[in-house]
This record gives sequence, structure tokens and C-alpha cells, in this order.
Amino acid sequence: MRARGVYLRARALRDPLRIGAVIDSGLALAGRAIELNSRDADALELKGRLLYLKIDRQVVTERRVMDRVLADAEQALVQAVSVNKNQAGAWDQLSALHYRKPDLLEVIRSAEKAYEADAWLRSSRDILIRLFYATYNLELFPEAMKKLAEFQRRFPADPFGPQARLFMYRAKGQSVDVDSAWTYLDQ
Repeated sequence: MRARGVYLRARALRDPLRIGAVIDSGLALAGRAIELNSRDADALELKGRLLYLKIDRQVVTERRVMDRVLADAEQALVQAVSVNKNQAGAWDQLSALHYRKPDLLEVIRSAEKAYEADAWLRSSRDILIRLFYATYNLELFPEAMKKLAEFQRRFPADPFGPQARLFMYRAKGQSVDVDSAWTYLDQ
């Protein structure tokens, strides 16, 4: 699908003056695909991703417009996962969208669905990080530690692991083990 190529190009662009036009061209392509098949989960996902990108890259900045675009993005992504419950990319994007609202319980629900559906584990790093922060922010510290342990198992050399472990020392009720803190800091 050509809209996917446009989406990837829009994500790579750094020129804020050009990104809006590129996103709009991708939305037009996704819209045509949806006109041909209203149950095309890939096209619906891309529409939602492109709409969300308008907010993420600050193409739209007025609060009222942002709210409408966010609602449109959510609607397209929800349609995508209703058509295909294993649409991992749509679940992942829904998780990011819910973080922006913020609705942390929906962040967790959507991220877990994305993680379960991501057969090739393409987005697992981002998903696990989002799950860690969402559970941490809800003060579900044992669950946050489980997500962190899974992250460190999957990505042992990633610097996020030790950084997040140090971050956990800020949690309520966590005692700081100075020796282990130095060990995490050295990683």
C-alpha cells in the first residue's frame, strides 16, 4: 500500500513545513483504500497513524482541532482492531494515543493487546517501555517491575533497562540499595 510508504516518509521528515502536506497525501491514499474496502484494517490503521502523526509532529496545534484529530485517529484505529483483532500496529498506536489523553488503563490494555498480537515483535521495545511507564504512573510498582524484567530479558544491552531500574528507586515504598544503584549507573 502506497500510504504506508508515505507514512514512513512523513515520520522521517524533519521539515515542519513539508510534513503536513506529506501526511495529507497519505491520508488521501488511505481514504481511497477505505472507499474501496471499508473493512481494510491496514488502511484504517494507516489513517489513524497519519492522523496521530499530525498531533505528534505538531502539524495541528489549536486545542479544539487537536481534540477532533485525536478523536478521528482513535475512531480509525478502533475500527482497524474491530476488523482485525490481531492488528498489532493499530493496538500499539492506540496505546500511544491513550497516553496522550491520558487514560493509563487503556494504555495498558492496548499495549498488552499489541504485545500479544505482534507476531514478529517489531514494536516490542516501545510497547514494553509504554507498559512500564503506565504501570509505574498508576503506582502498580510490582507490575512495573515485571514489565521492566521482561524488557531486560528481551533487550539486555538496551540502556533503558538500567535507567528504568534507577527510576524505580523513586517509587513510593522502594528502599534504595546504594550498591545496586551504582551497579545500574555503571551499565
